[in-house]
Amino acid sequence: MIRYRPFLNTDPPAIAELWRNQPPLRAYVQPMTASLLEHKVLSKPYFDRFGLIVAEQEGRLLGFIQACLPLGEQAQLRQQGALAMLMVAHHTPAAEISAELLLQAEKYLLHNGVTQAAVGGEVVNPYYLGLYGGSALTGVLASDALTVARYEAADYQATIHSVVLQRDLRSFRPLIDRRQMQVRRACQLEVALDPPADNWWTSCTLGAAERTRYCLASRRGGEQLGSAMLWEMTPLSASWGVHAAGISHLQVPDTQRRQGFATFLLGESLRQMAGQGIAMVEVTVDQKNAAAIGLFTKLGFHQVDASLTLKKRLAP
Repeated sequence: MIRYRPFLNTDPPAIAELWRNQPPLRAYVQPMTASLLEHKVLSKPYFDRFGLIVAEQEGRLLGFIQACLPLGEQAQLRQQGALAMLMVAHHTPAAEISAELLLQAEKYLLHNGVTQAAVGGEVVNPYYLGLYGGSALTGVLASDALTVARYEAADYQATIHSVVLQRDLRSFRPLIDRRQMQVRRACQLEVALDPPADNWWTSCTLGAAERTRYCLASRRGGEQLGSAMLWEMTPLSASWGVHAAGISHLQVPDTQRRQGFATFLLGESLRQMAGQGIAMVEVTVDQKNAAAIGLFTKLGFHQVDASLTLKKRLAP
């Protein structure tokens, strides 16, 4: 008989083993260890053991799911909860186990006043950055087709939310034209290594990562014209066999757009990252943001995956 229960302190080794036995996909860090799980998930100040539900049979862990409530700046979305991870062992009745795990997670969310469960979307997953997905956690990767199918089998509605773009930096050269030369003369790039987190949320999700912030400022008066934040995508990128960084933030004020600042800022940031040994950069972009996709495409990025949002209205 399969039993479903909340997480216990003795579970991490079994969860890590279950993770290591998953099919090889770019979405999952490998090899998983109990210490990695502790660092990236269990040590978070908002971790709730009742939200991490495991399936076990005769002492053997067969699967787990993690549900979480809206936190930090997301707390205003009180009726929406996030499903952070769903994983089931092979050579088991996987469809039955995943369906029951989802049901148990939904009961946890309903008990806490949540009426909609989502993977990706408005409520951001506060766990697994650097362990799953890529440069951002915006849902389930399309390449992770088995997990998508498990959610869809439980009546979760899937939509493509974001595209995942990558750029090989080993041959990267910034764009050079008349406008870019004018920007270079008028602006300067300011670099901050491991800057203080802007807020509690960033501190919890990205605070332990090696981050670099690039700010573009006018040489006259020092007005800020844009900023970008990149983080080293460890340990996930080690599974890919490449030293990679993710773009977590790229912003230019509305009044300064269409003047070449974003192209220069991004181009110089990537040039400096390449000089520090970063071989590849990844970014996750909302598929509706045509301007951002156009910018990244112009600088040689190409799509490698897509991120799906899955949602379900919960009934008491």
